[in-house]
Amino acid sequence: MARSSTKRQIKGNDLSVLVHELGSLVAKNRKAAERLIAEIRKRQARFPEDFYRIGVALKALSQPALYGAVDHKSFKDLLRARGLVSPTRAYKLISVVAHYPEAQANDLGCEKAYAIIRYVAATPGEDLASDLVTENPIIGILPLDRMSVRQLDAATARVHRRTARRTAAPEAKAARRAARDLQRRLRAAGAKSAKVEALRVAGKWRVRTDLTVEDAEGWG
Repeated sequence: MARSSTKRQIKGNDLSVLVHELGSLVAKNRKAAERLIAEIRKRQARFPEDFYRIGVALKALSQPALYGAVDHKSFKDLLRARGLVSPTRAYKLISVVAHYPEAQANDLGCEKAYAIIRYVAATPGEDLASDLVTENPIIGILPLDRMSVRQLDAATARVHRRTARRTAAPEAKAARRAARDLQRRLRAAGAKSAKVEALRVAGKWRVRTDLTVEDAEGWG
């Protein structure tokens, strides 16, 4: 009986320590979140000059541990309740921070940096926005560094139209069907996370497979 009581006491002590540590972590996250909110408000007066630093703060604030620590159910809820920036602008700034180093993004400006991200996302290759800026390719008849945001948006729209025409072709439908079939077979074999997509690379249809490392173990 005494031994059982001692075990319960030890477990109770462990739980108390855990609750204390959790409370300390939440308090730390709350302090960090409030500091980031204050920084964003301060830098908003210097927008667009400080757009990148605002994006860095928003990216940190988008973590569930931080917005949850200041009693918000979602990042969007925090943005609206605290009157910061619109969700659309927030995600645009976060995207720029995720794709460029600060100096490069500041040279481009927020709108052009984001327009290049959209262009890269529309193309079938695996280019990175920052690499494309460094390479400065000719898009249409102009080098990238001479293109306006409007011209980049038009180029992105042209890529989307070409992609739409290709995906409507019979061979595109066959490629997507093959991708779906392979995905079903992989999942049936145990790779539950498998995602397979059909894409056209260098004039040929290919399939790209994505799955977790755990599901990949044992596959040759």
